[in-house]
Amino acid sequence: MTMILIYFLSNIITSGTEEFGWRAFLYPEMKKSGMSFWNIAFKGGLIWAVWHYPLLIIMYLPAGIGVLIPSLIGFTASIIAMNYITNFLYEKMNNIWAMVLLHALNNTMSFIVVLLFPKTPFTILSSIMAWVIVWRIEKKYPRILTEDKIV
Repeated sequence: MTMILIYFLSNIITSGTEEFGWRAFLYPEMKKSGMSFWNIAFKGGLIWAVWHYPLLIIMYLPAGIGVLIPSLIGFTASIIAMNYITNFLYEKMNNIWAMVLLHALNNTMSFIVVLLFPKTPFTILSSIMAWVIVWRIEKKYPRILTEDKIV
């Protein structure tokens, strides 16, 4: 349990601070360019995923290509969904610190999954869960964007 708490706290400083680049910089810049919310979620999510590929390759390559490739696919899909979710929450809350905590919590949950299920392409299942949340947001907010704001 102590290891998980330390991991979470370190993620606030490391991965959580990525949010200043993702949400506080990239997301508003993409919005200014006139991209749709979905386009921002997809393109920003791809950038976010590729940013993490070196870490995933280090983590999953020892388990073999049969684990690495599905893990990269699942991770990419889940990051696109997480980018959608995080952009949505950032738009609703306008609070970068909440996104820092969300990012750290998301990474900590992934860490726990890897600890519990090593050498498995488990990220595919976490991707499905993220897309269920995206689907739920879409159902609850059918007109997700007006010109500049989520409604």
